[in-house]
Amino acid sequence: MMLTHDPTEEKIMTGNILICTLTALLLASCGRGDLEIRSYDVAKAVAKPRMADPMTQAVAQNSDVVPPTAEATSDVRWDTPSGWKPGAASGMRVASFATAGNGDASIVVLTGEAGGLVANVNRWRGQIGLAAETQDAIAAEAKPGKGSHGDFKWFRLLGGDQAILAAIIAKPGKSIFVKLTGSRAVLDTNQEKFLTLCRSIRVAAQP
Repeated sequence: MMLTHDPTEEKIMTGNILICTLTALLLASCGRGDLEIRSYDVAKAVAKPRMADPMTQAVAQNSDVVPPTAEATSDVRWDTPSGWKPGAASGMRVASFATAGNGDASIVVLTGEAGGLVANVNRWRGQIGLAAETQDAIAAEAKPGKGSHGDFKWFRLLGGDQAILAAIIAKPGKSIFVKLTGSRAVLDTNQEKFLTLCRSIRVAAQP
């Protein structure tokens, strides 16, 4: 039997082979694309630091401030002791004074109890290197005072190089703090004038 050559069949087979080849190449290309992993560096957003409010900053720096909220102080009055030089009010201070011997005196007014007796006395103790004390020990150290505004408590705290005179005057809705910092000699020289300042403090009548 003689075999005849069919050109049409050959074209069909060649076309099928070409289609299969292209399909295989396409699948291989897709497979490589699926396996390719790309990494990208994404810059992280840098959060801006939150600035502490002035009250918080002052407490962190062991200043004359204990939160809570500051009190408007236009109704607080006092008599400056003779020989003391008034300074500009700053921060939470409503009054500052330079005393004989380079002592630093101040008046601060805050709303409410402003942390309470124990917290404030122990804060002052820490400022001159003294350890904290219990409520009973602090109560025993408190000295009584009486002024135009009524009764108050004051403390004489003696550290190594520094010492503090401090008074707490409690009024309805507010606390008034009077403080003198200096050497022991400064406290001895100015103690009576410090107490005179404390006695003179009063709250003006509201209009």
